[in-house]
Amino acid sequence: MNSSPNPDQPPPAQPISDHREPASVAAVDWLELLNDPEDSLGIRSRWLCRLLETGPQPFAMIDLQQRIIQANEAFGELVGYSRVELLGMSIMDLTAPQSLAVTRRYQSEVLATGKNERVIKNYRHKDGSLVPVELMVDVFRDDAGQPQGLYAFITDISERVKAEQAMRNSEQLYRELYDDAPVGYHEIDLDTRIVNINRTACELLGYDSKELLGRSVLEIIAPAERAAADHSLIDKLAGTRPLVPYQQVLVTRDGRDLVAEIQERERRGEHGRIAGLRSVLQDISKRKQTEAALVESERRARALFDGIHDAVFVHDQEGRILDANPAACRQLGYSRAELLRMTTSQIEVPEFAAGFQERLRQQLREGTLSCEGLHRTKNGRIIPVEVTTSTIQFDNQVAVLAILRDITERKALERTRSEFAAAQRRNAQEMEL
Repeated sequence: MNSSPNPDQPPPAQPISDHREPASVAAVDWLELLNDPEDSLGIRSRWLCRLLETGPQPFAMIDLQQRIIQANEAFGELVGYSRVELLGMSIMDLTAPQSLAVTRRYQSEVLATGKNERVIKNYRHKDGSLVPVELMVDVFRDDAGQPQGLYAFITDISERVKAEQAMRNSEQLYRELYDDAPVGYHEIDLDTRIVNINRTACELLGYDSKELLGRSVLEIIAPAERAAADHSLIDKLAGTRPLVPYQQVLVTRDGRDLVAEIQERERRGEHGRIAGLRSVLQDISKRKQTEAALVESERRARALFDGIHDAVFVHDQEGRILDANPAACRQLGYSRAELLRMTTSQIEVPEFAAGFQERLRQQLREGTLSCEGLHRTKNGRIIPVEVTTSTIQFDNQVAVLAILRDITERKALERTRSEFAAAQRRNAQEMEL
């Protein structure tokens, strides 16, 4: 029993054929097609027209004069015009100025070749805003096979464009952060070739990135260190050597040595295998120069400290001896190691040691102090000393630098003079009698 087909249901699938639809069908008004009882395609054509008319996919047709001869509601909603407004409008009036050239190009190519083309362009919405779209454009023909115009299925790609722009912005931000980082970055592959390098590293080395990309990182290492660096890189890229911070002398483009502190991380590729190394490098040349200058300064200070003929001590606010020069060791009979385990009270006679806190307060208040005292040597001998102190910073703490001059001879001379003066006074008194 045959039942009449339902026009609201899609027709059964038909074999794909190279037979083209009659061009006149595509060019006439869809309402006429639906009401035409002589339409040889019947229900199928009515269903397809209804699908284009009411479907969510924007669709439009233009004639050879670029006038819109058909558009569905979805297309009208996309560009902000009603169907009535769109019919007869030039497609170029809907096209954003920056897309006019590409529109003329694809129209000419599709009409000339008869091949459909995928195009990305911008429409101009009725409110003036841009609408990014992707078009699938093809030609439609009449019964004689002559081109009558173009039709297109249009996809709104606003969200995709926004996502792509966000991705570009993110990549740009990453690149700016990467290039403008305060430290140098570079990456090498398994052949030690530089595959990525930031602007900071290029500026440190005096090269343009194009000059370094593709070159072996060994070429920028000082010749004296190159062989050792090569062996080290082989082991690291094989995963047999741990990655720890180290210092390397690099050579800049103008031949200067640059001391760099380098930290590395593995680059992992497919299946988690090592694909290379990522390195962070900092120019520590100035720091090394400062350190060398500090070492030299300390060497000179130590030479001066050790070369002074007077005994010199450094002690903290509790009296613990922090340093002593050779003259102090000779004067007291102790080794330096012994003195560094002692306090000032152990080398002073009890009466002088008792005034330590009072002298310290005066010292910290005034910054300097001069006095005389008595020290006891390792063998028990008492030595009169002249003490001159000043406040200093020593190993990140407030300390006292004390210069102790042995005044034994001066005291003996003073006693001799005193005794001689006393003898003269006695003689004078006796003569008066």
